[in-house]
Formats: sequence, structure tokens, C-alpha cells
Amino acid sequence: KEYGSESLKRMEYWRARSSVDSFIGEMRRILHKNPGANFFVATDSPAVLQELETAFPKKIAHLDPLSLQACENKRSAECVQLALVDLIALSKTKLLLGSHWSSFTNMVVKMGVRSFRKAGVDFAKA
Repeated sequence: KEYGSESLKRMEYWRARSSVDSFIGEMRRILHKNPGANFFVATDSPAVLQELETAFPKKIAHLDPLSLQACENKRSAECVQLALVDLIALSKTKLLLGSHWSSFTNMVVKMGVRSFRKAGVDFAKA
């Protein structure tokens, strides 16, 4: 067993606050204030990418979606390299929208992103 019951409950709590709908709501708020905004999306889910592209036509930038499909084994060398590219790109953005219970988000913050907001903490609070 990888996680104890308390850790698993905490992780599930934060994952529930980091749903794609949580990010869509915050992205809509950003676009309401700044209609010219665009978003770089780092995800390992082709379905999430498709949902965001549908919600925000011509506003989403990302790595080649074929790269996502090739990453069935998320721990392969190729997928780790793609994740590194995402980390570097996100660290250069003006604002990171991230997940609170995420080592990926924490790494981008440590790499020096200018500003960040976390789902469940700064937006999409339940």
C-alpha cells in the first residue's frame, strides 16, 4: 500500500478541488478581466486537454498532443523529458494555476514562476 488512510483522504480531498471544472472557472474569471489572455496547459490527460480546448478555442497552448498519447507509461524516459519541458515552460509564465497537493506545481513554484494560485486554496474553494 503506497499511502496510509489519512494521507489517501487528504490527497483525494485536494484532487477533488483540482478538477478540470475548477480550472475552467478560474480561467473564465481571468478572461473576463483580460480577454487577451492565453493559457499554456501542462497535462498528461488528452481528455483534459480536449475539454480545455473546447471551452477556450484558440486560447490554449500545449505540447504536441501526440506526445501525450505516447506517454501511456508516465514514468518512461520520454514522458519524464516532456514533463521537464512543461516545468520549464510553466516556470516562465506570468501566472501559474496549479493544484495544491501537487509536487509538479511545487516544482514550478521553486523554479521561479512569477505568481501562482492554487486550486482549493486561492480559487475553487469548497
